Amino acid sequence: MSDAPHSLLPADIHEPYIGLKPYTEAERDRFFGRERDAQLLINKLFSHPLTLLYAPSGVGKTSLLRALVIPELRAEEAQVVYFDKWNTADPCDAVAQSMAGGPVASGQGQLAEAARLALARDGSTLVLVLDQFEEYLQRYAGDLGNLPAALGALLRSTLDLRVVLSFREEFLASVDACLRGHVLALFASTYHLEHLDRDRAREAIAAPAGRFGGECEEALVSRLLDDLAPGDPERSVARLYRGGIELPFLQLICRCLWNKSLASGKPGLRMADYLALGERRGIIAAYLHEVTRHFGLLQSLDAAQVLKALAPRSGVKIAYPLEALAAQAGTSEQRTERVLEV
Repeated sequence: MSDAPHSLLPADIHEPYIGLKPYTEAERDRFFGRERDAQLLINKLFSHPLTLLYAPSGVGKTSLLRALVIPELRAEEAQVVYFDKWNTADPCDAVAQSMAGGPVASGQGQLAEAARLALARDGSTLVLVLDQFEEYLQRYAGDLGNLPAALGALLRSTLDLRVVLSFREEFLASVDACLRGHVLALFASTYHLEHLDRDRAREAIAAPAGRFGGECEEALVSRLLDDLAPGDPERSVARLYRGGIELPFLQLICRCLWNKSLASGKPGLRMADYLALGERRGIIAAYLHEVTRHFGLLQSLDAAQVLKALAPRSGVKIAYPLEALAAQAGTSEQRTERVLEV
């Protein structure tokens, strides 16, 4: 394998940087820079029945929840139900079954009954985390079903439970429209997760390498902080970052540098490797080339159309069911699915 595709290697216990996917509890030992956010969110969560967690795309809401918040809640003897599977015929029923561990009669009281069953099984505080909530809002925009009313009934109950809704910040108004009339004091407890500032980003770059016995050259860390900051502030995508660090690129670049260094027998992040790989632009271009190298001309064109639909120039990601994405991209469902698999 060449230098460029190191970012594609699967994360495991020997990988300080996990690449372009959310962190999990198993990877919390290499997740740095968010400890204060996790504690503040947990404090809010225990103070209110409902907490809204929202942030720009790519900030790491899911990583924060999975790697830090949920393990800490369980350490405090809360039972946590995490749900993010919104591609279901009946999302309210799916959430209820996740809590109850089995079927629950449908209706406005479905979630409250599911919570009662969960609390009867385990008397500790129940925390329901509904992640990627914007996918539900998009997928069921025409008919939100029973979930809003059932959430309202759940939150009005006297049960020992807390609910967290996590979603991208551009859906704040949609969440309001969805739950207005069902949930009182909807915005009583909110947490806006910001992009990492330079100090916390410095920790996110250097600390994982140190944890795995590698060193980061200080000059490289400073250079990465400059290169990973948004470019032209007039660009719409850059404005979304508000001066923070682009975390997906941080993961991709650091992982590539780490794996390149392994060949020398001296693990770490070094300026010489960064320059040799073409810096930020070269590493990202090589990554894209690697993941699309098996595409023919037609598939490359399909991929361009699919990505244009999923991540438009506005910087606002859009989620589609397969059939809607194919229609938006102007390709068949079969061709679109092939692009998504790659």
